[in-house]
Amino acid sequence: MKKNIKTLTLLLFLSVLMIGTTGTQAFAKQAGIAAVVNDRVISNTDVYERMHLGIVSSNMPDTEDTKKRLRPQILSNLINEVLQMEEAEKLGINISEAEIEDGLKNIAQQNGKSLEAFKKDLERENVSINSISNQIRTQIAWGQVVRRKLRPKVNISEGDIDNVIEQMQLNAGKPEYLVAEIFLGVDHPSKENVVRGSAMKLIEHLKGGAGFPSLARQFSQAPGAGNGGDMGWVQETQLSNELRSALGQMQPGQISPPIKSVGGYHILFLREKRMTPDMSSIINGTSALSSSTLDLKRLFIPVAKDDPEAIVTAKIARAKTVGKHLDSCFEMEAEYKNFENSLTGDMGQVPLNNLPPQILEILSDLPVGTPSKPIAAQEGIAILMICGRNNSEPAQSVFNNKRTKEYDAIREQIATQLGLEHLNKLQQRYLQDLRATAFIETRL
Repeated sequence: MKKNIKTLTLLLFLSVLMIGTTGTQAFAKQAGIAAVVNDRVISNTDVYERMHLGIVSSNMPDTEDTKKRLRPQILSNLINEVLQMEEAEKLGINISEAEIEDGLKNIAQQNGKSLEAFKKDLERENVSINSISNQIRTQIAWGQVVRRKLRPKVNISEGDIDNVIEQMQLNAGKPEYLVAEIFLGVDHPSKENVVRGSAMKLIEHLKGGAGFPSLARQFSQAPGAGNGGDMGWVQETQLSNELRSALGQMQPGQISPPIKSVGGYHILFLREKRMTPDMSSIINGTSALSSSTLDLKRLFIPVAKDDPEAIVTAKIARAKTVGKHLDSCFEMEAEYKNFENSLTGDMGQVPLNNLPPQILEILSDLPVGTPSKPIAAQEGIAILMICGRNNSEPAQSVFNNKRTKEYDAIREQIATQLGLEHLNKLQQRYLQDLRATAFIETRL
């Protein structure tokens, strides 16, 4: 996708001449140009390979109807990736082959495979290793762009946190939701029906058993796509009217129909639902968010029963290595994308009496924002992090006594969530601006 358009066009023309008359038309159609983005091109082969990767990784049926409906969305995502890589190059960001290899290893380990076995699986499924490598390269590069250009702009003040606490008091007893999202942008009114058709097709596959995190990672344009679309816990006041109305009619475990917003279509997966706690109850020490709960986040590495000892040892080593580099709940959430499975994510408020004794022993003295040591579970290896220890002293307000650990934990949790929200909005606006100022010509 990085070649000069004239050079690539010439190469495509020469390639068609070299294969002779048999199959020429089919090759030309696949190897032609799907889009021009500034001075770079996206070939039909790029689109086909990424689409095949999405179909295989999401366990969707490999049919012409599936391809027809998803092709526009795949192309839109590839256009975004070209723009993201251009920004990375402007900043002098270069991703090494070693970093890409590490990314492949992470994906392999998430699937309980060695890198060699994973590559053989890709080869067996005719999945292009270049396509998945390009995707990994872009994700890593864009992450560095965001950290370098956008993260310094995220400044959460004490007043911001105070405002959230005040809003929580006003929202006491109102619903809040643990949500995952797939967002498909509409960059021109003429494409609205096509995008809605793509959204309907994705919903069809989700209901047929396709994994939400895999589909979000391959097709969503939301900033949280790399985390499997996870939005974490959100209150009603944080949502647009369209999303709030849809979630109000859903039950945990349900997937929404396509929801139209200003920028495109949303597909929501409601994981859990709860009521915003009464802050006065917390102050009096009688809330459900009292000494009986921990706000937990989890990274999980699956271990299969038939995994060789060497693979299990490698997974334990990986868990230890990851834990050494995590020092906040913000970084824990950012790491979700590298451990994509159903057991990775926000566990919400977990009652202490629901935790096994061995887990309680590990967590009892664990500071907030510090990863636990790797914990052997029935199906794999877990790393836990406490992002709120809710054990207020009776009849004492944790909000008025700033010396308590509970007060600090609650404020840190709020700051983390606000930081993620602001960063996601900046990312989305940044990418919209890049698309608005770029020369983009699609030929599909």
